Amino acid sequence: MELEWSENNQPISKVFNDIYYATEDGLAESRYVYLEQNELPKAWLEKTSFTLGELGFGTGLNFFATTKSFLESSQRDSDLYYISCEKFPLSKVDLERALKHWKEFDDLILNFISLYEPQKQGWQKIDLCEGKIHLHLFIGDVQQFFLSFKEQMNLEIDAWYFDGFAPRKNPEMWDLSVFKEAASLTRKGGSFSSFAVAGFVRRNLEAAGFRVEKMPGFGRKREMIRGILP
Repeated sequence: MELEWSENNQPISKVFNDIYYATEDGLAESRYVYLEQNELPKAWLEKTSFTLGELGFGTGLNFFATTKSFLESSQRDSDLYYISCEKFPLSKVDLERALKHWKEFDDLILNFISLYEPQKQGWQKIDLCEGKIHLHLFIGDVQQFFLSFKEQMNLEIDAWYFDGFAPRKNPEMWDLSVFKEAASLTRKGGSFSSFAVAGFVRRNLEAAGFRVEKMPGFGRKREMIRGILP
């Protein structure tokens, strides 16, 4: 992915002409939109295994925020399976630069970078934190991701992060076909959240079987959405 950098060192995608995270505070946004609205860590407290799906790995900020929360709050013998898709992976150098604001992740990022292969298409499995965190990162198209997931994994998603670029700039990530595939992999009662609130996104989620509700957005964003698969 080719990037531009703002004056405050924030990455901007040249392909989509869109930012990766909120200018106010990307980490606070990630924790509010994705962890809090999926009721994490509450949802994994009594589980020995939790599976999280993400569409749009981006800078990895959601992954590192979730990993840190899981390490701090989960049972000692529990595992996190983090399944993510990214069509335009960042280089190691750009990823480190994009995340350097948040020193609390330094050790995690160094460990991740040593194993990360952004040029490798398809799946890469990265185990961190003494095997407690299992990242399955798919580099490629979202439809290929779903097809390969069904062929190779025997997991049900407990919660989704829908975090592609803005729907009007990257509509294929918010298509009805995407949400139908996501719903087919989600356990009953599984949750989702997203910063996106466009009408066609809500309608597509509902048509795929999700129950959708609006919530106050983060920062300057008035609204966001979250929901469950009944």
